[in-house]
Amino acid sequence: MALDLEKETMTQIKSPKLLSSLQAVFIFLITSMTLSAEVSQHCDSAAQRKLTEAQVIVDVALAKEAYERIHPGYTRYTDNKEIETAWQNIVQNAKIKRGLTVGDLYLQVQKTLALIHCDHTKANLPKVLKKERGTQPIYLPFRWT
Repeated sequence: MALDLEKETMTQIKSPKLLSSLQAVFIFLITSMTLSAEVSQHCDSAAQRKLTEAQVIVDVALAKEAYERIHPGYTRYTDNKEIETAWQNIVQNAKIKRGLTVGDLYLQVQKTLALIHCDHTKANLPKVLKKERGTQPIYLPFRWT
């Protein structure tokens, strides 16, 4: 019985209709990845605005101190050493790259805060990114009918 199912499955995959559908999906994925790569290379957005190394260090120090002092479950699920390492990694990345973009800093802080394992704790989207998100499309223009 299992052999018959395998044969049926192989027959379905070999059907021209299914193959053309799979090819269309593959072409779509390749095209969309290429388009998104080109858009990201030429995009002069708020997310790409660069913060200096010093700005990142000050922001990380402020955020770290605030969460250590205020959050009641800061080290409940993750030990302090691991969270400290995550904060230091953000600063290290800023030093290596001579600063970070607003988008990169936001994402790295968000990943660090995720270590706390608290659904109420998150990095708020920076105002410049929030404004841009409302004015610039971030998805390919599809209309589902």
